[in-house]
Amino acid sequence: MTGVVLFLASWLLLVGAGCASSKPQVRQGGPRAEPLMLELGSYLQPFEQSGQPVTYYDSIKGDQVFDGLPFRISGQALLFGRASVESRGESHPKSLENIPIGRKFDQLDLIHYAKWPDTDGNVIAKIRLNYADGSHREFPIVYGGHVRDWKRFISEEREVMTDTNSKICWRGPGSRLGRQTTTRLFKSVFANPRPDKLVKSMDVVSTEQQACYGLIAATVADNDPTRRSPPPIAWMKDQPFDGQLRVRVVDQDTGKPVPSVAGRAYLIFPDDDRGYSPVFYTGEDGSGVVRYPTGQLKSVLLELSRDGYTGKQISWQSGSIPEMVTTRLKAGTPGEIGGVVVNDAGQPVPDAHVTFSQFNFGDTEGESTHIASLATRTDAHGRWVLRGIPKGFQDFGVNIQHTNFPRTSFVTEHPAEHGLTGQLVASVDFWAEKAVLQLSGGCSLTGTVRLSPKQPATNATIFVGIDRYAAGVVRATTDAQGNFTLKNLRPAENYFTISAPGREPEFLTLTITKTNEPLDLTLKPGRLIKGRVTGRFGNPIPGVEISFSGLSELENNPNYFKGRTLEWSTKTDEAGRFEWESAPQKAFGLDISKPGFMARRWETVPAETRDEIIVHLAPPLRIRGLVKDEETGQPIAHFTVTPGLPNAADPHAPNLQNGLVRGFSGGQYDLSYESPLFISSTPHDFVFQFAADGYLPFLSPPFKAGEGEVVFDVALKRFSLAR
Repeated sequence: MTGVVLFLASWLLLVGAGCASSKPQVRQGGPRAEPLMLELGSYLQPFEQSGQPVTYYDSIKGDQVFDGLPFRISGQALLFGRASVESRGESHPKSLENIPIGRKFDQLDLIHYAKWPDTDGNVIAKIRLNYADGSHREFPIVYGGHVRDWKRFISEEREVMTDTNSKICWRGPGSRLGRQTTTRLFKSVFANPRPDKLVKSMDVVSTEQQACYGLIAATVADNDPTRRSPPPIAWMKDQPFDGQLRVRVVDQDTGKPVPSVAGRAYLIFPDDDRGYSPVFYTGEDGSGVVRYPTGQLKSVLLELSRDGYTGKQISWQSGSIPEMVTTRLKAGTPGEIGGVVVNDAGQPVPDAHVTFSQFNFGDTEGESTHIASLATRTDAHGRWVLRGIPKGFQDFGVNIQHTNFPRTSFVTEHPAEHGLTGQLVASVDFWAEKAVLQLSGGCSLTGTVRLSPKQPATNATIFVGIDRYAAGVVRATTDAQGNFTLKNLRPAENYFTISAPGREPEFLTLTITKTNEPLDLTLKPGRLIKGRVTGRFGNPIPGVEISFSGLSELENNPNYFKGRTLEWSTKTDEAGRFEWESAPQKAFGLDISKPGFMARRWETVPAETRDEIIVHLAPPLRIRGLVKDEETGQPIAHFTVTPGLPNAADPHAPNLQNGLVRGFSGGQYDLSYESPLFISSTPHDFVFQFAADGYLPFLSPPFKAGEGEVVFDVALKRFSLAR
């Protein structure tokens, strides 16, 4: 790739005209300076997702060469994107300022990516060169032009980018929850429009779109016609997006079209691949379009949001997705919540990061409230306000993050009633902007982990938290002497999990205070577990994912700690076999799953087991059929199906999972499940409640989780009030 992008004086004109390109001027006379790798160390964070480290980029870390230029890859510098706040509760800096350069150069080469999909053509960040004479030049970073999402999900229709001076420079493994994903890095070349002037520094600024911009490495260099570039990595083929859902949004009160509504669809596929579609915006007629692959889709969740309106989520199962839907948004001035963040002494905590968490309970007909991304920071007095929440909304909480404290969650009454963890704060206090959110912590603990009294355990893992998927986890790894240091622990009862290869994990409950004695622990040899996973007819199943569920003695622990803190997992080989040499000596559970099969959740391994474990996986439960009027036999136009668990004490009062209700139309339904509704060592059946306006609800008989495909037709009886 020999060309570079030549930007017009206004990057807005460039975006409107597409990514124009030009070759940089060849420097006339004088020796060329050596390429300079820009020092990003103070801006970089480890490669991680949701606060947990990822291994996708392990093979590319360190000093690398791309297109004959050196780059140093050691982490990511992520900038603010709305989708990250909304979906993960994560916020990042809005700019990286004064990255030192201090030299003249012809071209700027970037290794970068986006995190979360955005609309092709959107400018998600700007690169600003600051010259020594006080002048500046800006380059836009265009989604679909220079970068795309760091993961190529099956929900991405096309991978090709429009900028001819950008390409995929590296492709790696995908994530666990997306069997057809790949990770990727992009390389873009930008021409310095003033190569004769010294560049003092560089800034990177977010434009606050949906996607986060991620800068991985940067190098400046003089142009060298003899520098060779290898062929770019091939683009992956387009996905067959042959389905189209046209969405029309109108005002709930006036019925008039609502333009500029942002729409984003979360697509879920039967093999557990998933991902967001690009964002669309409704036009003057209030319409927008979601494209999707009809033959592969399992379900779709559509999110709609616009300033001045209460947002909405709508979901459909495959087979019930309409060609067009008209939905109504409620206009109104959004409300605001607020309060103050303080420490243990009641003193204000400035510069704490506050993010809004939305919860939905009891959805009906597949629709629920949707609130766009909300985040802020406390001021010098610890005060904060979040605006844009529908007045009277109750199902929410906030998360507080600060470098000197553990991440802390606060929830209102309704989420707390549903068992969500967090400190309880009255909703009336949030709405009165008087919520007092107290942070406790900053405690530390040191210690040593050993394999024997005289042999340290190198690279042992110390995990502090209630669950490996929970927020606010604290981790540490022992050094060559087996020593570790943990910071930002809560001054309360904490759950510790200490593990090392070949050793039995230790689960400890320790009360942490401001002063703590060092921990000294010797791990015992682990138990070797061997297993084999087969299908219904005894055939081996390769590629089955096996992970640790928790200790059996903690399965019914009322405080939610089950011991599901070990970050161990493996997959079966071609013969369907797996091994684990570091298993507990006590009874424990395993999660066993593969797309296309009904998962076994908390498959118990008894304490005395030493023989090979044989586990059989059944097909997923798929239930489909017709729903009609009992008297007329006509299909019922609109109805809902709610899954649940049978109630042994009262068969007529099942434990319905209202958060999983789905709406259908046209008298047909089709549901499939690859996992039980409840994680337990005791298998639970499924029951389904069918409901429609004007009809009595109907409760199905129980169905086994491993029952496979079931055709079940339902006749609903009309309901009328007795005179």
